Amino acid sequence: MTTEEMRNAWRETSRRLDRIEEITTRRYSFAKKQTSLDRLRKNYKIFAIIGLNMTFVSFLFLKIPGLMLSESIRILGTCLTVAYFAAAAIMDLYLYSKVGEIDVLTMSVREVRRRAVYCRKRHHLFMAILLPWALCVLGVFGIGFRRDIEMVIGGITGGIIGGCIGTMKYREMMRDYKNLMKEDKEDMDDEEDTGKEEN
Repeated sequence: MTTEEMRNAWRETSRRLDRIEEITTRRYSFAKKQTSLDRLRKNYKIFAIIGLNMTFVSFLFLKIPGLMLSESIRILGTCLTVAYFAAAAIMDLYLYSKVGEIDVLTMSVREVRRRAVYCRKRHHLFMAILLPWALCVLGVFGIGFRRDIEMVIGGITGGIIGGCIGTMKYREMMRDYKNLMKEDKEDMDDEEDTGKEEN
């Protein structure tokens, strides 16, 4: 084998290795996005199930004996709580459906990003509606239980724990959305090349 043939063979081997590395990187990126997508759908499904269950459980406030609540506070608090969990369940089912429409295998990178941005914006919109609503519910029951110190302490403790868990899940879901919205340079270059070929 001549020196020139050795150089050509080396260049060909180098190109193949680069190609293998590129394919491996893309497969890793695809797997990461698919994992994030699956995790988002799972979370929204769980939240929707919890919301639906709590919608019916909340009616128990009307029947639980021994609660130091006036009849008006009991009815108002129950109505607000039932409506809150029903709305939360509907919102989570909507996002579960929309996230489920995203297909990282068949859709372009831009399309996946566009849909992910839409779902994330809806997530924040729903949070902006539900958080004040939740505070309103807690406020109503706080007024009703103001003379029962144990219930007040229990409510505050539950609120803190729930807030911490909610914050952790929120951060996790935002990381998943960030993964979906990431535009890999190689994929963008391929899309641009495809567009040029079609033109």
